[in-house]
Amino acid sequence: MKELIVAAGIMLVYGFVSYFLHFYFLRIKSIVKFIAISILYLVSTYYYFDLINTIDHKLTDKGVYFEWGHANIGIVMLLLLSFIIAIVNIVLSVKKRQGLKKVA
Repeated sequence: MKELIVAAGIMLVYGFVSYFLHFYFLRIKSIVKFIAISILYLVSTYYYFDLINTIDHKLTDKGVYFEWGHANIGIVMLLLLSFIIAIVNIVLSVKKRQGLKKVA
């Protein structure tokens, strides 16, 4: 049960950041900056979950256990879900940017 609450918190933080980053993507004028921020977004997603995995190991050393499954498969699944969200976010931003350019 506590794993579900922690997983919801992890995804809530990620979703909050992704929500605001989506609107930032729409305001970027330079395509080079858009690509750089998109790559940084995907890389930071990986390091966000690396930090979560490190925190999980530190908590395990202190005696606080989370049952994520063998090889922390729960965290890996959250990482994959987050990558899907990130890619969809980037694709939707590209589509909206193209739509905004046609109107202008």
